[in-house]
Amino acid sequence: MDKYVMETFAEVDMVLSLMEDKYIAEIPEKLRKMFKENKAMDYKKEITANQPLKEQNLKKETLSILAILNYQYWCKDENRKRELIELYTENEKKHQAELREKYNPDEIFKKDMTPQMNSLQETQENLSIIKVNEGLFSKIKNWLIIFFKSRW
Repeated sequence: MDKYVMETFAEVDMVLSLMEDKYIAEIPEKLRKMFKENKAMDYKKEITANQPLKEQNLKKETLSILAILNYQYWCKDENRKRELIELYTENEKKHQAELREKYNPDEIFKKDMTPQMNSLQETQENLSIIKVNEGLFSKIKNWLIIFFKSRW
């Protein structure tokens, strides 16, 4: 398994170990076992119980897994679940908008291409100056190749 994933599982397991037993009991045993068995044993992350999770410099994937656990197992109110879905959807839209702004496909070809075009024109000019002189041996060889190909 990927080391990054194992570290993420270690962070999730550490957060779960700080939670009350009633919350841990709501997560299926198989899932808790997966986090424990597949976590990076040598990875230690200091997590403070009385500090908000987003201030603890946890991996993005750790926060995502905890959000899924919250939605799936700890959130019992259907109205709250709808609010969470709306919040997650809005966050995803913001993230996609940031990515689109950063890597806008519409702007890729609108950038100023003049330095590259000038360089390309100079290269073409330099290449046009070079004249290839074909030697007598090469001419005879090429003529023989053409002659024998047409015969066979």
